[in-house]
Amino acid sequence: MIMVQAQQETGYAQVGGLDTEFVASHRQGNDSPAVMTFALAVPVSVEDLTVVLWAATNGDGRDAVLDTLADEAYVRRLLAEMLFGIGGDGIEDARLALADAAPGSWDAERADLVRPVVRRLIAAQNTARRARRARTARQVPTPRTAREA
Repeated sequence: MIMVQAQQETGYAQVGGLDTEFVASHRQGNDSPAVMTFALAVPVSVEDLTVVLWAATNGDGRDAVLDTLADEAYVRRLLAEMLFGIGGDGIEDARLALADAAPGSWDAERADLVRPVVRRLIAAQNTARRARRARTARQVPTPRTAREA
């Protein structure tokens, strides 16, 4: 869910099951008063996340990409900023650009570096989801588990 708070440049998202703050770029330097908070739940696929993170690292060298991908909190912020900033059309443009990447090129290699990071984010979300379910699951007594009075 993405929430942009009134009079601030900070947006809030859940990425990989974790609360994440990001820069709401449309509010940077914008002194017009914010009049509402807008919340979204946006479905994204593995491919969507991969191309967004791939696009976010475009123009960076290998060391910079590795540094970026090593910081999970920063990756979550980056994904939220990019999803918000480039939107669906930007995601599609990035998907097409990645599809055109020549095998063995830096673009293709960068995608190979991004994919395991996306898989870890998805695994973290699935782990968080299972933990929430376990905490909120109600144990209903059955004849086998109920103690006799």
